[in-house]
Amino acid sequence: MKVKTLSRTVLMILMAVLWGLSLFDPDGLTALAATATPTPDNRAPIFTYKGPEDPVLPLVVSARARQIYQAGLEQGNDPRAFAKVGDCNSRIPLFLAPFDGQQYRLGPRYAYLQATIDRFADSFQRDSVSARDGFSTSSVFAPLQADPSQCFADEAPVVCEFRLTRPSLVFISLGTNGADWQTDESYERGMRKIIEYAIEHGALPILSTKADDLEGDARFNFIVQKLAREYELPLWNFWKAARDLPSFGLERSYHLEWEKPVFDTPGAPLTGWQMRNLTALQSLDGVWRAVTHQPIISPAPWPASTPTLQAPRPTPTVRPPAKRHRWLEE
Repeated sequence: MKVKTLSRTVLMILMAVLWGLSLFDPDGLTALAATATPTPDNRAPIFTYKGPEDPVLPLVVSARARQIYQAGLEQGNDPRAFAKVGDCNSRIPLFLAPFDGQQYRLGPRYAYLQATIDRFADSFQRDSVSARDGFSTSSVFAPLQADPSQCFADEAPVVCEFRLTRPSLVFISLGTNGADWQTDESYERGMRKIIEYAIEHGALPILSTKADDLEGDARFNFIVQKLAREYELPLWNFWKAARDLPSFGLERSYHLEWEKPVFDTPGAPLTGWQMRNLTALQSLDGVWRAVTHQPIISPAPWPASTPTLQAPRPTPTVRPPAKRHRWLEE
């Protein structure tokens, strides 16, 4: 009798737990039975043909930018190191990392970029603690988001990254995350904080626009353009480069289509990641040559998609992005 009572009690407790789970999370019971295979992301790309019309590459570098770079060298920054502050679009092994291995082919058109690859060897493949999936302009200053294996207690990711690398240049590319909860004011405030921290520590920022338009009306891209002009910083206008690609190089709502950085196939259309890595490397090359008073090599045009292969430009559907909590990773 006692065994039956005990079994009944255990069964009731188990049922209560499962019932509670279903109340707390309606999908909880389904999740328990789900396999480890992720659900494919079939969302349509979200982009807009509205955006900053600045040149793609920052081939004109201001005197103020040169001053920031020089001040960093006087502080002991590494002239052969650059850092990355960003989200999933700045993570390894996708963003720039192949340039530290044998996975790239420049071809004759882009052979001039080899000097920059050699100059900044090991920075390309570095797994930056300030570039993570889900990062926004606020999370890069949140100590709870830092890597405990590399960062001190209460040290923010961007602070940790600068301490570890002492970069002379830094890519800042944020805005994909936070589009559904971050206001324009908070995005701009966060970008200013990152920019000013970098300048204070002598790392010249290279600001980047993005291909997606999760926030609508390209608002974050225009803020990046505004800040680049205000602080007289190099602007890598990746949005404008992505505009030449079908669906802006996006295979899903904000994820770029991947392909290795191979640029020696004439007439081959570029994917989103090929365009991103090529124009990032060209931007790094132009800025580095400018701040070190070298002649800037006029880059050959990147091979845009052949018109016969390029899909017609659809009119983007205006729809709100899926809600995502700020504490969740992409």
